[in-house]
Amino acid sequence: MASTASTPQIVSNNETFTIGQYNGFEIIVREKDGFINATKLVQIINEREHPNKKIKKIVQSIINHVRGTYVRKELLNIVCMKACINYLHQVTKIMDKINETIIAEHDADKTQAIADQFHIVINTVTDTLSDRITDLNQQVRQLAPRAVPNGKERTYILIVEEVNEDEQLEDQQEDQTTIRIRRINRKDLRPAKIERYRRESLLFIDNLPIAMTINEKIKEALQQRQDVKIWSTHYTFPEDQLDFIIDIIQATINTERAH
Repeated sequence: MASTASTPQIVSNNETFTIGQYNGFEIIVREKDGFINATKLVQIINEREHPNKKIKKIVQSIINHVRGTYVRKELLNIVCMKACINYLHQVTKIMDKINETIIAEHDADKTQAIADQFHIVINTVTDTLSDRITDLNQQVRQLAPRAVPNGKERTYILIVEEVNEDEQLEDQQEDQTTIRIRRINRKDLRPAKIERYRRESLLFIDNLPIAMTINEKIKEALQQRQDVKIWSTHYTFPEDQLDFIIDIIQATINTERAH
C-alpha cells in the first residue's frame, strides 16, 4: 500500500516524523519503522466529517502533535473505513466493481477457477493504475515553471510571531519559547493590519515573491539544530536562542531572495 510522502518533517524526542498524504488525508509517518499515527488520522477525519463540532478541543487532551497510537501502514484502510462513512462507501463501490468484473470474467470462461480470475482482475487493475501513475509522474517532470501574472510577482509578506500558551507543545519547558512563521497574501489584509504585523512581529518581511517557497528552506536550515523542535510552521527552542534563530531565518530569506 503506497502513500505519497511529502517533504515536511517533525523532530520530537530525537525521533523523526514525516507528514504525508493518503487518499486525501494528512498522515504522520514515524520514520524508524514506517508506522502511521492512527490517532491523528482519526482526529483529522472527525474534523472533516463534523466541521461544525469542536472535535479538536475534545481530543486535545489525548493527542498532541506526534503523540498517539501508531499502526502498520497495511492497517491504514481499516482505520479510514472505521472512521469515515464516505471512505467506507467508496471502498465498497470499488470492491463491488471488481467483484462484478470477476463474475463477468468467470461467466465468459468457466474453465478457470474463480479464485484465479480474482487474481487476474486485481493484477490488471494494479497494472493499469501503475501505468497511470508513471504517466502522471512523467508529466509532472515535464511541466514548465508556473507563470506568475503581471502585477502579482511580489504580493506576500512573512511574519514571525510568538505563539500563546494554547498553541505551545505540551512538553514545552519553562525556559523554552515557540514561534510561528506565517506567509500571508498582503492583498487579503487591510493596511492597518499590515502595520500592526510590522510593529508587533518578531520579524516582518515584505514583498516576497509569490513563487518563493521559503517555509521549506527555513525548515531545512532549522531542523539541523538539535535544540529546535519543529511542528508544521511552529518552532520550539530555548528562549536564549531567540535572537540567533531570528537571524538564521533572516539570513535564509536573504539567500533565497538573492537567487
